[in-house]
Amino acid sequence: MDMAGQSASSGPDQRTSIVDAGLIDELGEREGIITGVVKISEISEDRRRTLLTIEVGEAEDLVVLVKGGADSFVGKIVIVDGPQRLIYCADERRFAFSVPNTLSVPQAFIDAGIDLPEPLGSAKARKLRSSIEPSLPGELTEKQRQLLVKYKAAGGGGKWKLPSLLQLIAVLKGNEKDEAAHLAAMMILEKAEKHGDCSHAADLAKLLSPARRENLRAWFARFSPISVDISRKQHKAHFFKSAKGERKSFDLPAGRRTPFYKLASR
Repeated sequence: MDMAGQSASSGPDQRTSIVDAGLIDELGEREGIITGVVKISEISEDRRRTLLTIEVGEAEDLVVLVKGGADSFVGKIVIVDGPQRLIYCADERRFAFSVPNTLSVPQAFIDAGIDLPEPLGSAKARKLRSSIEPSLPGELTEKQRQLLVKYKAAGGGGKWKLPSLLQLIAVLKGNEKDEAAHLAAMMILEKAEKHGDCSHAADLAKLLSPARRENLRAWFARFSPISVDISRKQHKAHFFKSAKGERKSFDLPAGRRTPFYKLASR
């Protein structure tokens, strides 16, 4: 194993790693230990499950399902203990997360007979991915950092311009993201009613998980004439008109009282 990220798996008693030999020596000769760097983290809205895509020095990445919110692992070296079904950061090993399943395993690992968690079936994998959202890898841009500082300082409140709020939503998570997204949705309704521009509805949809996009689509349809097409890769928004050419009226007060993320989609 060299420092350039080469593979070193040749049998069931071997490990594959893209980190330096010193870490491998430190881990000892235990079978089923894999080390790598997390490239992508995708977390469920309730933060109970995380998908981690890990670069492990093979042609394919290792993708594992983790119990709990492990989105902070992005960009970090991790250790996957296959037999124990655990994962933890190389520089912080006191806290381990359970790994119940894998979604993608490099063929070299399969050929070597490495003991890893049970693969998740394709149907279950699709259902899981419908409830998660990607976590931005790497460092925040200076603009994103400034927006986040402003948001935290104001306790989530303050006055926002819609473009800046959309940039902020891209880096928020959980309840904070839901609340900011609803604020943006209301600003979109107000702008659409006053100026006839609903294009930002599609921009907001792009920032949400598939489940939340469906909630947003249903919310716009209930409280406005805005129709958001989320069936395509490039989301589009337009004003819906009936067969008689009539446009549904806006209901801003009801929309404000009903957060889109609490509205069951139909």
